[in-house]
Amino acid sequence: MGYQASIRPTPRQAEKWSDDEVNRLVCLAKMQLRARAIAAELGRTEAGVRGKAASVGIALVSDRAPAPVTLRRVSVEPVQRAGPTMDINSSSNDQNLVAAMHA
Repeated sequence: MGYQASIRPTPRQAEKWSDDEVNRLVCLAKMQLRARAIAAELGRTEAGVRGKAASVGIALVSDRAPAPVTLRRVSVEPVQRAGPTMDINSSSNDQNLVAAMHA
C-alpha cells in the first residue's frame, strides 16, 4: 500500500482580505462586537481578525470587558382614560365637571 497524496484545500485564513471584508470588519467593530463574533461572521480566525484590526488601526472590544447591554423593545399599550369625556363646545361643561368630580 503506497502513499496517497491528499488534496487539501487552502485554509481560509491564508487568503488575502478583500476590501469588502475590511469594510465589514470596521462596521462590526463599530457595533461593539467581540473578536470571536466578528471572526464567526467573516469566516476567519479570531487571531486573523485581531491581527487585521490592529494593522488597520481598529480597536476591538476586549474579551475581558463586560458584555454590552442590549435593550429589548417593549410594547407600549395606549393609555385608556377613565371617566367621562367632555365636549369643549358644549354649554354644559360645568355640569359635566361637577358630575365627574362626584363620580
